[in-house]
Order: sequence, then structure tokens, then C-alpha cells
Amino acid sequence: MRTISKDSKVQKHYEMCLSQGTSETLSEMFALGQPPMSNTDREFMEGFCNGNEFEKQPWIGDMYKKEASAAGVSITGKRYMSSLADYPGDPTAWVSDRGDVQRVAEEKGIACQGSVNYRPPAPISGPVDMPLADDIVADKVSEIVSGLPKADRPRIDTADLAEQVREALTPHWSK
Repeated sequence: MRTISKDSKVQKHYEMCLSQGTSETLSEMFALGQPPMSNTDREFMEGFCNGNEFEKQPWIGDMYKKEASAAGVSITGKRYMSSLADYPGDPTAWVSDRGDVQRVAEEKGIACQGSVNYRPPAPISGPVDMPLADDIVADKVSEIVSGLPKADRPRIDTADLAEQVREALTPHWSK
């Protein structure tokens, strides 16, 4: 039997309803005295507005609001979700609905589950085998050759020099 509340009276009411043959959903509704969540933006924002989650610590709310204002973010009609923040007071963590949560999670590659479910794509595993671009090698060879005395330039094997440049500039993980 699952636990729907830490309140023993609520949990006992739920269990009594179940024992009398009431469905799980209806038992939960009766015990909690509320309909089940329909996962709407209204329910997501219920109890949160304009930083009221900082009522017991107004200095934190004031600091976060100042940070948001400096970044050009209005907190009107929004709530702060620290789980989306890169640092305390991060202006991108102020959201107005589940769509904002989804957008921020996608931008930052943050997995979330609940009112919004998002799993970022799996990262590319292993090194990417990408050769050094030919124009980069050619530019470096030209730079080296132009730095030599004019009399020595015709004796340079540019193909060999290009291989040396490619070897020197290729990162160790791509070798």
C-alpha cells in the first residue's frame, strides 16, 4: 500500500477507504480533501507568485529580485526554481509556467521529472575523430615559410612541413 501523506490521520483515512473497496484515486481524493492533480500551469504556479516563496527570508528574495532586475528579467507572475539555477539568484531560474521550465531545462541540459518531464539527449561518447582542417594547416605553413629568409624558401618541402604542422597542432586525444 502506498503512502499518500505523512499525516497519520490522512493516511489512515486513505487506507480505510481502500479497505471498504473504494478505488485508489477516489480514496486519495477523500483522504486529502482535494481532486487529483491535472498537471496544469495553474496548479504548477499555485501558492507561488512574485517571489512570495521568500516571505520567511525576504533578504534572499530581495537579492534574487535585484539580480533578476539587473539581467532584465521581470519576476512578476513568476516563481523561482533553484533546481534550474546555475548559481544562487540565477535569473534564468524565474519561471512563469511549465513551458518555461521545459525551455530552461532544454537550454541547460537539465533532466527533470514531475510537472515537467524532460531527459536531455545522451552525450556523445568517446572522442570525435575529426582531422585538423586543411586551411588551418595551410595558413600555419604560409606563416612559417614567410618568416624564413627569401633565399631559404625554395628549399622547403612544404608537404613535409604541412605534416609536421598537422602533427604539432592535432590535440593528443585525436592522435
